[in-house]
Amino acid sequence: RRGVENSLISTYAELGGAITAQGGESSPASKRETLLLAKPGMSIRAGSASSANANTAFDNSNSAVVTVSGLDNIIIANSAPLVITNFVGGVPNKMLTVISYQLSGLTITDGTSILLEGSADLVFPTSLASLLSNVSLLFSAGKWIEVSRSIL
Repeated sequence: RRGVENSLISTYAELGGAITAQGGESSPASKRETLLLAKPGMSIRAGSASSANANTAFDNSNSAVVTVSGLDNIIIANSAPLVITNFVGGVPNKMLTVISYQLSGLTITDGTSILLEGSADLVFPTSLASLLSNVSLLFSAGKWIEVSRSIL
């Protein structure tokens, strides 16, 4: 758990630096483009997470089923409202932190493959202040189980 927390803190710090790296940015889309220029040693890559070898991936595929093989963190940056129904590629007892980097609407559904606190869907806020809200999930017995969440 401590390793996940340290990784998330490091990711937040690097994301904050990337977001504020260029003055005068006015839109979430331009901030997303700046994020793609994040420091090379940060182990974040753009695009679909399906072929990621790093422990953190930046996913803008707008897919309801997200591949997370080998990942500790995934940053979801959908450009349209998105409902995630499953994360595939989980390894038993592996933690995954899902970070929201969107303003268009992101929901993770509670159900057969994802078990969320209170047995209710998780709807991330869509305000600038809520960027980087996150949920940590543990893969166990073929299901993702919510361990914690931080909604900003």
